[in-house]
Amino acid sequence: MLALVGCAYRPARLVLAETEAVEAREAFRRLVGGQAVCARAVDVEVTVTISSPWQSGSMNGYLQLLAPGFLKFVGVNPLGQPLVLMATDGETGRYVLPGERKVYDGPLSAEAVRRFLPAGLDPARSYYWLIGRLRPGLVKIREVAGDPDGSGVWVEFRYEGETRKELVLFDPRQLTLRRHLLLDDQGGIAFEVEYDAYPAGECPLPGLVTIRGDSRYGRLVLRLGDWLPAEALTGNDFQITAPADFTRIPIK
Repeated sequence: MLALVGCAYRPARLVLAETEAVEAREAFRRLVGGQAVCARAVDVEVTVTISSPWQSGSMNGYLQLLAPGFLKFVGVNPLGQPLVLMATDGETGRYVLPGERKVYDGPLSAEAVRRFLPAGLDPARSYYWLIGRLRPGLVKIREVAGDPDGSGVWVEFRYEGETRKELVLFDPRQLTLRRHLLLDDQGGIAFEVEYDAYPAGECPLPGLVTIRGDSRYGRLVLRLGDWLPAEALTGNDFQITAPADFTRIPIK
């Protein structure tokens, strides 16, 4: 390792010697190949903590995810009664508030939704961002570098056919992601996800996921545990049916 590389917009990184760079690239290929055979669905208990200019607080509940963009969250009170139900297929979403007898429906491309998402986050690919994996596709590695804190290897890459770059910090021994950054067109950070508390074993999933956006978005923390088998999940499991007398409100 010879010197620091990178600009002020990105984390500090260390230039690797040629042999180290070759090993880092090979480890990254093993990471990508290993994740490709992991399960495409998860079912887990979660505590969601939001800290932002528009909302703050925590809620316990249950989270189901299915690649590439299916998500269902049921937030419950201490008695286990549902307070919030949310489901999406990555393109459209439904948000139900039983206490208010209201149902919000609409496309995730709507301005009302985009105001609450980090810039650049594609809901149709949310599964991979939320569980610390890279989505399928041919990856073009642009640069490999070391981490000054010794936390792993940095890899800057882009997917074939796309211009937007991504940057990940991964552990070459455990083959797990530690940080995943989406870069904007100026090379700055559009948003970042940090992963921690991995258990041992094949295809480990993080016990702690922290999503950071700009000052408008704030921070979202997911504490995950008690994973359940979820191979049987299909798209039909991500539908929420609300009573007919609930007020329907379109998302625009």
